[in-house]
Amino acid sequence: MPRMEVRITAAALLNAMEVRITVAGPQHAKDMEWLKFGNLMFRGVTGELPMSDDEFESTEVTEESIAELAVVLAASNESDYYLVADYNERIVGFCRMTWRPESAQFQLRQFYVEIELRGRGICSQIIRIALERTRQSPFAAKGVFLITGDYNTAAQARYVHWGFKIVGTGKTPLGESDTEGQWLRMDLDF
Repeated sequence: MPRMEVRITAAALLNAMEVRITVAGPQHAKDMEWLKFGNLMFRGVTGELPMSDDEFESTEVTEESIAELAVVLAASNESDYYLVADYNERIVGFCRMTWRPESAQFQLRQFYVEIELRGRGICSQIIRIALERTRQSPFAAKGVFLITGDYNTAAQARYVHWGFKIVGTGKTPLGESDTEGQWLRMDLDF
């Protein structure tokens, strides 16, 4: 199993926050929905995430969206689960890991960290635990992949830092987009 090399600067150590990473349960649904909403709204307003007026208006947290996520969280298993980062009993980040048997890889999805806590090491802690769980899963995963927008250069740089490589562009393997060049696939092989 290859080792991940981590380089930490003195500034990063001073700003780092130690968080507790666990598998999310239904009790986390409300906090996760609000964290995702705040993240999307901030990124949309700042232009970091291209969003139309209709997309802004349709992005909201509702009792229904919270209940739907709670059902997904209750059904979590080794092949599809969320990891949450908890700091002083507050959810400050999360990601979803989904097993894709057709590629023998896990897909890293829905990766969010509170905007005001960026640069505090939370993303690195989540990704470290996600990769550890993936390597220890019963599925003998060959690696992890993710799909990100080609506009999302800041995220791409973080993923490259963690060892991911861009391996393709265009349509996602799940058919989520048919706009050529809108998506990048990044892989991390074990």
